[in-house]
Amino acid sequence: MSSLTPTQERLDLYYDRWGNAYPQCEDTPVFARRGVFAVLKSGPKILLVHPPRSEPTCDFPGGGVDAGEDLQTALQREVFEETGFRIESVATAPNFEQVTGFRSDDHTQNWVYTQYFWLVDVSAMPDMMFSGIREVVEPETREIQKTEWVDIADVHTRPLRRDHCLALEALVSV
Repeated sequence: MSSLTPTQERLDLYYDRWGNAYPQCEDTPVFARRGVFAVLKSGPKILLVHPPRSEPTCDFPGGGVDAGEDLQTALQREVFEETGFRIESVATAPNFEQVTGFRSDDHTQNWVYTQYFWLVDVSAMPDMMFSGIREVVEPETREIQKTEWVDIADVHTRPLRRDHCLALEALVSV
């Protein structure tokens, strides 16, 4: 379970995964949360995931860091949960870090969300490559509905989450 810690820190705006902005309201609790995300890249393509709860937006594989979990372990776990792929070697430090205001999907919480992004070249892992959209069958969590490889030049045509767009701009030239 992702670790949420009550915090006194407040931000001016919190964004939901569709990019809608919400000001902080007194009755909405605010929590600190850490998240890890992998920008899986193979040549000119990156992998996007489509969580069923957030159609039509898409994300990079990743999610919350569990209590007591280090960032690299969390990243490996999240990538496996959401794609079925195992990434064995992960750099110690992320390639990009940002703090953003995020509104929970059920709109009952705001998060001061510290996000860590790794650019992971998987070109040497041909078993990860496929064409079109692949359905992901994860019977325990069913976190992700489908995944797809997209040309980096075409990412702007996909409804990528606002905070993930900011990270992608910092990580690769689009």
